[in-house]
This record gives sequence, structure tokens and C-alpha cells, in this order.
Amino acid sequence: MHAQRHSNQLGTAAVLLVASVNCVALPASAAPRRTWIHVDKRPGSESCPDEAAIFSAVSRLFPEATLAATTVPTNVDAAVEVTIQPRLDGHEAFVHVQAPHVGERSIAVKDADCRGLDEALAVTLVLLLEPEREATQPNALPSNVTVTDTTTAQLTSHQVDATLHQAHAHNPGSAIPRQEGNTTPSTPNPQNQSTKVMGYAQVGVLGAMGLLARPSIGPLFGFRFEHASGFGIEFDGMRHWAQPVLRAPGRVDISLWGGLVQPCYTHQLVKRWSMSGCVLAGFGQQTAVAAGYRQNGSATRPWLISGGSFRLLRTLSAEVSGAMSFGAFAHLSGQGFSVAGVGTVAEPPSMGAFLRLDLVFGSKLF
Repeated sequence: MHAQRHSNQLGTAAVLLVASVNCVALPASAAPRRTWIHVDKRPGSESCPDEAAIFSAVSRLFPEATLAATTVPTNVDAAVEVTIQPRLDGHEAFVHVQAPHVGERSIAVKDADCRGLDEALAVTLVLLLEPEREATQPNALPSNVTVTDTTTAQLTSHQVDATLHQAHAHNPGSAIPRQEGNTTPSTPNPQNQSTKVMGYAQVGVLGAMGLLARPSIGPLFGFRFEHASGFGIEFDGMRHWAQPVLRAPGRVDISLWGGLVQPCYTHQLVKRWSMSGCVLAGFGQQTAVAAGYRQNGSATRPWLISGGSFRLLRTLSAEVSGAMSFGAFAHLSGQGFSVAGVGTVAEPPSMGAFLRLDLVFGSKLF
């Protein structure tokens, strides 16, 4: 099983090179090329390789390559921007070369953990930035990967496969992927450009102190829309039940139908982990039902709060994440209930706090 997985990764790397230029071994004395790479990993693709991983793969596969990493995007010989985003069957990387010449590639990896993308990017960049290499080994490409070439120059299948033979000549134990059928580069598709807006559906449970007159808990369901800049907005609907208020000789049961609106900003912390800060507004209606008193009945009150929250989100796969949120709020209107002959029986504090757990399902919108 392990060998087969390694072969699939190399197959992915080969397939995604469908559009490059001929190559020849570079002289050992060639001057280093100052190369700046910026990787933008969108939410859901935190497990994908960063700049260091790409340069590491270049050094491993092409010890003779002249690409020298630099963190300063000025006075460089080569400049590349890579945008990686999740897709239903894995991840997709858009490679945009700005210097020494303009070129673009789209690399799709059918693996939720992004395995093999570092090698695919390494080979792609070497072929784009060092076009002096030469390849002559004929072979066809696997057909399980999507490749988009937005420039006119394209690699034939035998050039791609020969480059892999050259790259793995330093690792004789590595398996060269078997080829199955012919693959033709697809035409550019506007829908394959970088995703600007992601949509998320989330379902969870929220427990709170001070949300109602007694500790309460209940489910909620909502949607979140997030721009590539990190700014977004969230809408949630919720149903809550509080512990009963016991006041002799009877009791009062309080429940809530409500909604939450939260403008948020999300920041990527490390791979698979991100954090969001939100401004919170809540509105709805709470109902109290009295039982056991001389005059029983029910009453409703408006429910209005404002506050803030923080959320930690852990990516589980390309489409699924787990989230934990905690926050504080203040009531903006009176929330108390009273019973004739008894007086006030239920009134929450002016401030409260909550803890929320969610399962989040994400997908790109446009």
C-alpha cells in the first residue's frame, strides 16, 4: 500500500505538468537564480505545502537546480505567486509566474491531505523557470488529474514523463508512475480562477449563562460567507430552553426562538487552524409559561443582545471543519417575567457568556 501511494503522488506531479517547455540539464556552474515564491492558502487548504516545502521538494528532486529562495520580492530573477484552494475531491493550485516571463498553470490534486502537491509544484516551477532542460522519454499521462494551461506553450506527455525520470534519477528506489491513456490539456475555464468567496453551512449546539433567566442550551443552524481577504458575515437561527425557574408554589419554563448576525474577520494561524473575531447581534422572542400558581398563563418578551465572540476552527478535510466559539454579550432590553401575587420570578443578569461547538461544511461559491 505504501509504494502505491507514493506512485500516485508522483503521478499527480507528472499529470499536472501538462503545460510547460522543453528542458536540458543545466551546467553545474550556473549562477543561482534569486527566486521569490508567495503561497496563498485559502481556508480548507491549510494542510497544503508552503514556500519552504516547495523549495525543499525542488532541492530533493533537482539537486542541480539553480533556484535560490529569497523572502524579499525585489531585485529577484524569478517571481511566482501560488494560490491553493479546496475543491470537492482535493485541492487546486494556481501558479502565476511574473518573472522572468509570464506563465500560468492550474494543478489539481485528488487528495484531501494535499499529498504530492509539493512535488508537482517543484517540477512545474523548475520547468517554467529553467526552460533549458531537455526531455526525450516518450510516455502518456495518467487520466485521473485535471490540468489547465493558460499559456500557449505546452508540454507533451513524453516531455513530462522524461522530466520525472530525470528528477528521480537521484532516488533509484522511487517508482515512476504507470501511464494510462492519453491526456490532453484542457482549455482555460473562467471558473477555475482563484476563489473569491467561500460559503459555509454549520450546525452546532450553544450553551449559555445569562442568555435567559437560568442556564440554557439548544441547537443552532446557520450560514457563513467569507471573502478571500478574511472578512465575512454569519447568520444563525437558534432554539433555546432554560432550566425551570422554581418559585413556590409553582414553576416557570422559559424558551427562546432567536437569530444571530455576526460580521467576522478570519486569520490563518498555522496549518489546519484559523481564528475568527466577530461582532455579535442577537434578536428574537422568549416565552415564559407559568404553572402551579393561582393565576397561570404565558407571556412573551422581545430578546435583544449585542457583544462579541472568538472562534477557533480546525480543518478536518477539504470540506469539513470543527469549530469552537466563546463570547460575551449584554442585554439591550428588559427580559423579566412576573406572576400575579408573587412578583418577579425570572429575570436574567444584564450580561452573560456562551460556549458554542459547530460542525462546518464549506464550498467555494465564486
